[in-house]
Amino acid sequence: MSTGSPSDDESARTQATLESRDRSTECPLCQLTGESPDHVYRHLQVGHRKSDIADALVDVISAREETPLSE
Repeated sequence: MSTGSPSDDESARTQATLESRDRSTECPLCQLTGESPDHVYRHLQVGHRKSDIADALVDVISAREETPLSE
């Protein structure tokens, strides 16, 4: 249970940081495997055109909108 103390906030931030490091380290556009999510993020910025990234995002959003949230 959270008491709202600063140490609880720091603990939550630390946990979020650890969880983000566990996320996929594969480029969603070309399947490059990076050393970390930060590496993949930098690869996306440098290695792909903004239009390719935007198209991929539009495809993901469109797919989500076509799929019902629950039955």
